[in-house]
Amino acid sequence: MKKILTAGIVMLATAGTAYAACDSGERVVRFSHVTANSGHPKGEAAALLAERVNAEMDGRLCMEVFPNSQLYNDNKVLEALVLGDVELAAPSLSKFEQFTLSFRVFDLPFMFSDVAAVDRFQASETGQAMLDSMQDSGLQGLAFWHNGMKQMSANKPLVSPTDAEGLTFRIQTSDVIEAYINQIGGNPQKMAFSEVYGALQTGVVDAQENTWSNIYTKKFFEVQDGVTETNHGIIDYLVVTSTEFVDSLDAADRDQLMGIIKDVSTERNAMAEGINQDNRAKILAEGGAIRELSDDDRAAWVGAMAPVWDQFADGIGQDIIDAAVASHSSCTPDHSKVDCKQGMQGAKAAPCDPALPYPNPYLRFGMFRTFRRGVEWIEESIMAYMLAAMTAVAFFAVIVRRFFGGEIWGMKPSIWGLELTLYIFLFFILFGMSYVLRTGVHIGIDVLVNLLPKPARKFFNILATLLTVLYALLLSRAGYQAYDKFWSVKVLRTKGSDELAIPFFFTYGFLSAAFFMLAVTAAFAIWEIWTGRRESLTAGHEAEEEVDAAVASSSAGTAATEGKR
Repeated sequence: MKKILTAGIVMLATAGTAYAACDSGERVVRFSHVTANSGHPKGEAAALLAERVNAEMDGRLCMEVFPNSQLYNDNKVLEALVLGDVELAAPSLSKFEQFTLSFRVFDLPFMFSDVAAVDRFQASETGQAMLDSMQDSGLQGLAFWHNGMKQMSANKPLVSPTDAEGLTFRIQTSDVIEAYINQIGGNPQKMAFSEVYGALQTGVVDAQENTWSNIYTKKFFEVQDGVTETNHGIIDYLVVTSTEFVDSLDAADRDQLMGIIKDVSTERNAMAEGINQDNRAKILAEGGAIRELSDDDRAAWVGAMAPVWDQFADGIGQDIIDAAVASHSSCTPDHSKVDCKQGMQGAKAAPCDPALPYPNPYLRFGMFRTFRRGVEWIEESIMAYMLAAMTAVAFFAVIVRRFFGGEIWGMKPSIWGLELTLYIFLFFILFGMSYVLRTGVHIGIDVLVNLLPKPARKFFNILATLLTVLYALLLSRAGYQAYDKFWSVKVLRTKGSDELAIPFFFTYGFLSAAFFMLAVTAAFAIWEIWTGRRESLTAGHEAEEEVDAAVASSSAGTAATEGKR
């Protein structure tokens, strides 16, 4: 009964904001989003979409719009889509990283100079392919909707990235955003959009990042010292539905609906920047403070956040990053300058070569990155072949024992199979040391180090990693000396294991190579800690966070299921 009453209250409360009174026989299409229904790019686009669908598809489809998180916030709406509780949504692009890591490209700091660059990338073949990238999860992207470039606000002036140290930032659910807030010394706090104003007002969080439209329509500027015009990121939305809903429409209705969505997206995206600039002016008119960055200040912000690119490049895919970077290579007709108002380092318009990508400070160290990826490829290939070999040997031994009485072609795998598997497993573990160190999945103890201030913590982490390099090199040298002894002395060269007579020089050679790989990986880690790309060798608390996320997801799924009963 309580659930029924709650549902009734929600329906009554939202009846005034739904854009149509649907007739009997019409299929209802519910559109849930989190922003205001007017004065905001997404709200305006949703209103126009509903207006056109209800006018042009009258008698077949009827669209109802529920703004301001009246049905679901962006953390819940995707689940509601899959369950069939709503038919359309337009969450921020950050919400889709749980389905495909490629969407993280939109959260990389200073990836796009302006909305025009975003538009070019989204219209490209790579951008359009992203619409279909989540079909396996039951979601279908329909169109990108622009909001605008992100700015930062806080309860104190933000000019230099060092001003952010110690501040608690409300952020969207995004690992990339969490990483670059950590990079500038802030404390990221994931929080639903509907809760931000109250959190800023009460001091639960100190700062936030958002577009001019979001800042104005939600009045964030009223409870902040001022807004810094950083233009460090983009907030865009993906109009999304479920594959089930798309498949349920007959061909004619589906084509017409998709055509309307495309038209509305084109029209409203062209107006998004103007809406944001109007809201920027309104903030000033109502007494809000806006701070503009100098070229030097902007360069400092770019440099502080730069390591995040390398951290997430592999997950996103270099091809997608390259396509996004290429969106900046648009030139004026006379090819005299780059068509953008600010560069990655705050530079003015620069000489233009259409064949060259947009100038990007993150693409330095190309040879270093290539060398490292080569090392990683060798390491992972060896481990993969070892794993396959262990599986093949065990399978072969079982088949021979079961069907051939333990012997085939003079071979008795039941005798030597165990020893061979043991040796392969040993080598797998040795090379695995380098892998777990690189990926951060090992167990580490960081209680004491985390008590230190940040500069001291960095020093001790570098020192510990340097000692790891020295330790690995010493063991690699010892392994090589043993290898050399068994290889050089003829009487020792033939010494080997019991059953297979695997030469000991081969075993020690493998030991030396494995510890050398560990030393190389630890050396890479020193550079990463020094440049801020990672904090330490310690794995941190990834496992704990993943468990918490899994529990939260499970709880949400249970709640949603119960709500449908």
